[in-house]
Amino acid sequence: MENSRVVPSVNQTVVNIMQVPNDLLKFDKKNNIVTEAYSVVPHGISLRYPQIQDMADKYQVSVSQLCIRYVWQMGLPLWRKSTSADHIKQNLAIDFQISDADFNYLSNLK
Repeated sequence: MENSRVVPSVNQTVVNIMQVPNDLLKFDKKNNIVTEAYSVVPHGISLRYPQIQDMADKYQVSVSQLCIRYVWQMGLPLWRKSTSADHIKQNLAIDFQISDADFNYLSNLK
């Protein structure tokens, strides 16, 4: 932005349970740039972090649904690719709320 008069309207970046770019989110918000999240479901996350699978079980959803809801609950638009009608339906079924305590727990996983 220092070398241009054009401010981007959208910044597409990786955002997921394990990777939240807080400084970038603050910068975008301050500059009225919409942050659009992609790669919201990290590959292998349920294998590396069984507590995420446990939390998905608690909410009776899949790990993918939990990951998508986490980013959606941050207030970010997100991009999720699928060519499977079943996966598309599942990706849209995020009409549950992650409690504040669980959201904070997920936010602090590293």
